[in-house]
Amino acid sequence: NSDGYLYASWVEPADEGFKVYLAGTTPEMVEAFNPITINDATRVTGEATFGILAGVVLSPLAALLWMIIPLGVLLFTGIFRKGNDSLSNPATIISIIISIVIYEVIKLGSLPFMRTYVPFSAWIPLPDWLQSPLQFAVPIVTTIVALWFAWFLTYRRGNESPFYLVALFIAADAVMTMAVYGIVVLGAI
Repeated sequence: NSDGYLYASWVEPADEGFKVYLAGTTPEMVEAFNPITINDATRVTGEATFGILAGVVLSPLAALLWMIIPLGVLLFTGIFRKGNDSLSNPATIISIIISIVIYEVIKLGSLPFMRTYVPFSAWIPLPDWLQSPLQFAVPIVTTIVALWFAWFLTYRRGNESPFYLVALFIAADAVMTMAVYGIVVLGAI
């Protein structure tokens, strides 16, 4: 152009539609593509912290709504456990599994966007190759961590209570789920 800066733009086919690219040598464009600065890291950290905390605020309500039916099923299946709540009793394990599966179905049913939203993408621009693994791994890791947490605070410490195990699992999972996905819920409100 007349200012002495170079500009280039081009279009490339993509899986869905096209990708449009723009490059240039203006100071503003060069600055936009410089390595991450302290200001960039501070901004992303602040946005992520706010988003996580805002989502966590919703977790008590989510946990209460999501736990009613699973805990009811757990109480109902108590007749099959016959007072033996140890993990060596197959009826206890089956009761816990059924309650957790019902919880997960209720959670996914009330948050259908979990199948399409890329975790953390509201705060951090993520490369395409990382999006699918995050969509798949984050819910699984959340479930595993919540289950370990609940087991550690109950059966690991000698408190053989499937009711407490499932209640603690739901509480921990709701906090972690809402920390990651709560920003989408807040955006929809």
